[in-house]
Amino acid sequence: MFSYGDTVVHHRFTGVTKNALNQTVKQFAPPVEVHGVAVAPGSGSEPTQGLSYRVVSKMTIYLSAGVGFSAQDEVTVRGQRYGVDGEAQGPWVNPFTGWSPGDAVTLKRVTG
Repeated sequence: MFSYGDTVVHHRFTGVTKNALNQTVKQFAPPVEVHGVAVAPGSGSEPTQGLSYRVVSKMTIYLSAGVGFSAQDEVTVRGQRYGVDGEAQGPWVNPFTGWSPGDAVTLKRVTG
């Protein structure tokens, strides 16, 4: 897609199961590399009240249409694993040229 784009790893959600402690955990299909992905840094936020050390980070990735990211999937970008935030939006259109190369997917990572 993009000649100098990143390679990300798509972890497709397949369902839930119970672990040894009877906790519900997500299951994923074997990971698949997606090449030529544009990565746009997003925002970060920290709570302003309380003693929490939680940080929420977001970014957007741009990739070929039809890759099929769903809201339950996860994506590894530059060594960090993110959840898909909402559904893939597409096709996106370059406002300067009208070029419509594919889908935009917002990712979210919560730590702390």
